[in-house]
Amino acid sequence: MLLLAIKLDEAADVPGWDREDCLASQAYGDRWLKDKRNAVLVVPSIVAYGLEQNVIMNSTHGDFNRITSTKPMNMDW
Repeated sequence: MLLLAIKLDEAADVPGWDREDCLASQAYGDRWLKDKRNAVLVVPSIVAYGLEQNVIMNSTHGDFNRITSTKPMNMDW
């Protein structure tokens, strides 16, 4: 089993994440990318008003090459 450091952020972790100017979320993302603390960051989706999440992968992180994909799963709605 592959274990990676994944950071899960809630909207409250980044005050102003949903502002139109994107300054708070962009600054947070820039720091995360530069610091290379985690290979994967899960963040609230602005499109879904924070009700869903997006996954961001840091291609400069040492564990990035260990990330793999799986086959799609069928979903019953």
